[in-house]
Amino acid sequence: CKYQPSGAEVQKIHHLAPSFTMQDTKSNKEQLLGLYITGDCGTLIESPQQNLIVWVCHADNLGANEISHLNRKCGLIEEWAKSLDLKVKFRIFDSKFVSTQKNSLHYLELDLFYRTSVLVAGRMPLWWVIPPQEEHRYEQYASILRHKNFVADEDVIDFGAVATVPQNEFVVNGVELLSYSYQTPYETCIKQLVSEIYISEWPKTDLLSRLYKEAVYNDELDLDAIDPYVMVYRRIEKYLTNRQELNRLELIRRCFYYQIGKELSQYSSNPTWQRKYLEKLVEDWRWSKDKLKELDSRQQWRAAKVKSERLELVRELTASYRFLLEFARKNREAVYLYLNDVHILGRKLYSWYERKAGKVDLLNLDITPSLLEKNLYFCQVSHRTQTVWAVYSEAISQRDTPNVQPLRRSESLVELVSWCYFNGVANASTKLSVIEGEHQLTDAELRKVFNTLEGALPAGTKLLKPNHNAFNQPAMPTSLQFFVNVGADPAVEMKKKDGRRLGITNVFNYNGFNGKRDHAVLNIESVLTNSWGEIICKRFQGPLALLNCINDFMQTLPPNSEATQPALKIHCFCNTQAEATAKRIQELFRDLTSCYYTGTMPTSTRYILQMKDQLFIIQYENGKTQFKGARNEAELVKRLGQNQSQFSPIIFDRHALPNSALAAICPTMRPNMVQIYFEVNDKTATVYFIDERGSVLSYTQPFLDAPSLLNPIDTFIQSALYRQSASETISSKGVGDGRYFIETQVQYFEIQRPVADQPPKIVPYTLPSRLMAQHDAFSVQAIAELGPHNKPIFNIYCDQNEFSAADWGQGLYPAVARFILSRRKSGENYPCYVSDLDLSSMGITTGASNTQTVDYLRYKLEIDTAINEALKLQGN
Repeated sequence: CKYQPSGAEVQKIHHLAPSFTMQDTKSNKEQLLGLYITGDCGTLIESPQQNLIVWVCHADNLGANEISHLNRKCGLIEEWAKSLDLKVKFRIFDSKFVSTQKNSLHYLELDLFYRTSVLVAGRMPLWWVIPPQEEHRYEQYASILRHKNFVADEDVIDFGAVATVPQNEFVVNGVELLSYSYQTPYETCIKQLVSEIYISEWPKTDLLSRLYKEAVYNDELDLDAIDPYVMVYRRIEKYLTNRQELNRLELIRRCFYYQIGKELSQYSSNPTWQRKYLEKLVEDWRWSKDKLKELDSRQQWRAAKVKSERLELVRELTASYRFLLEFARKNREAVYLYLNDVHILGRKLYSWYERKAGKVDLLNLDITPSLLEKNLYFCQVSHRTQTVWAVYSEAISQRDTPNVQPLRRSESLVELVSWCYFNGVANASTKLSVIEGEHQLTDAELRKVFNTLEGALPAGTKLLKPNHNAFNQPAMPTSLQFFVNVGADPAVEMKKKDGRRLGITNVFNYNGFNGKRDHAVLNIESVLTNSWGEIICKRFQGPLALLNCINDFMQTLPPNSEATQPALKIHCFCNTQAEATAKRIQELFRDLTSCYYTGTMPTSTRYILQMKDQLFIIQYENGKTQFKGARNEAELVKRLGQNQSQFSPIIFDRHALPNSALAAICPTMRPNMVQIYFEVNDKTATVYFIDERGSVLSYTQPFLDAPSLLNPIDTFIQSALYRQSASETISSKGVGDGRYFIETQVQYFEIQRPVADQPPKIVPYTLPSRLMAQHDAFSVQAIAELGPHNKPIFNIYCDQNEFSAADWGQGLYPAVARFILSRRKSGENYPCYVSDLDLSSMGITTGASNTQTVDYLRYKLEIDTAINEALKLQGN
């Protein structure tokens, strides 16, 4: 402000920049009005590496280009300061204390500025000459001072009074502080507690800047007492003592001790004033020498101690967030613009601090430089009612484990290794050893697991450092590693006497039910990273390990979600068929991904997986993954015959029932079609029926020729489709729109086997034309009624003659058989089939969403069986 360089200074400038030309500065307007310093310099927490904040106040009339140049100049000075081992940060603002930075906090920053700033050059803040008792009429008093010429405008700068802090500033300040709490937890705890005190007193808050000025005006000029950090501590101490929150106070005292950075356990022959004052504080706190030694050894703390410290820090930080959240909710209208920021902050804190099953907690919140151990020992131990893995930093034997506290326990070995790796407890140089026990884990396998994690998620990977935008949406998987048969060898397990009792049935098979290439899956352990930077481990074991793993995969990443498919890697390091097992499971998940995550198949698609002597139907429906088991192919067909809410294709795993007709016909399924397949075997034919939604039905009947087999089926199917079409038109499409037609097409195929033990061929079959009506054909119609217990009973109409279920009871079908035989030539006894079926009284064809053609065929086969069994008995 009004600076004019001397001749000597101009000469120095010429020495640095010979081409410099001094301009006439007399006509220049003032551009910089004041230069101030805050930070650690000269305070209780002054450190060898000074932390300085330089506040630069510029004139209001500066143009945008000039402000840009000023920012650039300050940035260059910041870079130069680094070479001097100084941490310098510039804050640039105008005479109204408006910062060029976004989200500036006017009153809270002004409070900080007034109580901590040191005037270096330029104008003195007018605030200092306004007595504390006149703060309530700040502008009026300032006007009087100017009017009476007690102050000149060219000597002071008026940033204004620190008025009542708006609610939104507390919210913005809290979000900013807690967003960096992971990097500076001790400092954040102190600052956020000051904010908590302010909020608890709002709107009549005793700001520290006001208390500071009151002390000066009252001649309370003990520099120790009015040190800005001492004032902060005393304010917090009073607040927590009044609330009887002594545990929090003890934590805050540690935070101050670490911030001051003087190791009192070490003797000093020339103590600074900061050290002397800290000694007084510690004496008041009644800290013992042993406690000081423990605190001063923080650089050498190991995992157990760091874990304990982290718990207290996290408890304080999360409590601060809940306090802030409650304040924001109570003042929703005033802070509504920042509610989303509070929500995103909650997600960040959740990802950093909250515990959940399998999550790898990152311990070192800037507590100690390193947790690295030279040696780690992994051992299976009994803990409570189960056997788990434990890791130790010292060599022990199996019998010593009950008496030695491990660094960590976990059911999952991979989770334990992940915890060691991501927390820096182990690195490539750490020797990893396995203690012998009831397992097949070797040192080599353990090292391979560690190396795999290190290779997949190297230190500094962006997968674990999400940007701010990642928290705008729910956490999405970003990478996934599966480790198969961890610490377990299938060959060894199979040889155990109680192998069957252990349930070693989860076996993949390449060559059908009798194949020899088996790959046992005893357990699967996963490591997942997500877009919030979390690391989550899970373990699946037992006979259903693979199915449970698939279920978790599809629940974590639903087929209908918009999330990007994460990179998936399968690893297996056991002694038995490790490479082949990993390849098989990688292949399976690749096929599942192709089925459910490429958009080429509906999410309701049914995937058929075979595991040795059992088949499983995998289907994602209503937001859940469902599994249905089948012991053989016949039971599988029955399961596939269940009604579907929409068209649900069937995909067979590449190794499931490879030569079966069912596996061959499923790829030809199409929506809105009824498809009928038949395979001739000597004097019988097996018929497979797939309706418009993909429900399957299969049956076998005597075979004479294809037309004799298919014509009765075609007649019945056309009748069933007509009934459905007519009912749907009336109930859901409206009367009179002219759409009385059948939309569902019917296709026929023959299943042929040119080569034995090879997949069959599916050949389209054209039914011979039957345009001429068969008026003399013998027709059998069944009409359903709802009987006792909601079970259907059927009235049978043979050639228009009625046989009522109510009248005939158990003798219904024998009566029908006698009538049919009476219309035939003597001695003729061949099957008879229902040609039409009405199910309307059961509510099936009233437009309900579960209406399917398979319902008609299922009841038809039931009635056909009853009639034909009665015909046999009557014929005999």
